[in-house]
Amino acid sequence: MECLIVSLDLNCVFINYLKNLKGIDKITIVSPHLPKKTDPSYNIYKGIDCYTDDYFYSREEFNQLNIQRRKSWYYQQFLKLKILEKLPYSEIILIDGDSVFGESLLLKYNNFQLTYIHRKLPSTYINFIEKLNIHPSPYNFITNEMKFDKKVFLEFLIHIQKSTELKWELGLAKLINSDSWLSEYQAYGSYYQSKFPDSRTTAIKSFRRFDLIKDDFLKALKHYDLIATENHHKTNMLKKLIITILYKFKIPLG
Repeated sequence: MECLIVSLDLNCVFINYLKNLKGIDKITIVSPHLPKKTDPSYNIYKGIDCYTDDYFYSREEFNQLNIQRRKSWYYQQFLKLKILEKLPYSEIILIDGDSVFGESLLLKYNNFQLTYIHRKLPSTYINFIEKLNIHPSPYNFITNEMKFDKKVFLEFLIHIQKSTELKWELGLAKLINSDSWLSEYQAYGSYYQSKFPDSRTTAIKSFRRFDLIKDDFLKALKHYDLIATENHHKTNMLKKLIITILYKFKIPLG
């Protein structure tokens, strides 16, 4: 099974951990900047395929879509879709670069097609999926990770083109506005579930603000399927206190 990491900041500790997980055949890293031979952690990347973002999809190409909202966030989504389109593997785990999962999630991948979190899905994502003529799933698949079936994913892109009568990149861009938001995970998950109504889904337990917690991530993965260090998100003392309490009692923060 392929594990793909799309990263703004390559977390060497997470990568070294994932390298040693059983059940992952290959790791591919896509990042704005490749590791340098002079970096102390360079040896971690031996045996890993590393590419720059531009190898798959450049900012210049993305800018031609003329998306005016949340450009960096949407660029990351289109980049991931381009990577999934171009990589030759039949089954791919896509995980955001600020996240890491444990063995518990790999076991779920072996028994279930889709993973979700217990969190209400904003109507903006539902609006977008309906515009694609896809029945929206009641589950929230925006989990920082997803297992993709390459054959189904390519059919998903063809569906977008037929539904919008445009190349899939232009078709998706055309539907984005203040009331209609793209999530690559939610859109693919809804398409997969529409195509395979009997597909098996399972909830995961995640903690998305581990950057505010002083603990070893291996200890955290004994209680959570996935943790993320989303240190680009705003915080304050009250939020930090609430997050610390949630972690103390091992309550999900997804």
